[in-house]
Amino acid sequence: MSAKSEMSSAPADGSVPGGGQTILRRPTQTPSNAVFTCLSIQSDLEHSMSDSATDDPTITLYRLQACPFCERVVRKLDTYDISYQSRFVEPMHSDRDVVKRLTGKRTVPAIVDENTGVTMSESANIVDYLDSIYGAEA
Repeated sequence: MSAKSEMSSAPADGSVPGGGQTILRRPTQTPSNAVFTCLSIQSDLEHSMSDSATDDPTITLYRLQACPFCERVVRKLDTYDISYQSRFVEPMHSDRDVVKRLTGKRTVPAIVDENTGVTMSESANIVDYLDSIYGAEA
């Protein structure tokens, strides 16, 4: 299997001008070809899909890089054009204390919706929640 990498001109320590860090993301993979894309991720990445840059996202998504369950939630948030803030958590399950304090579990994805006061985990539950709350607005 061959891999093609696209890298930005970031310093060797992985930092990006402006205080971010470089993270490799695998957006697509087929059996014969893997494509890696280099993303610049700031420590508190704000992913705003709305036209207004002054609105603070009211949903915080706790996730892992390249997690298919997390990507399922990201796709649903993007479908409904919902502004959200991504927080990448520790890969080691036992180190995810932030998520455990919020949801009582260490599993991701997990969201906190300040609009409704809801905090939940499990991708299927989150997708159902987003459909029921934000689906009618789309």
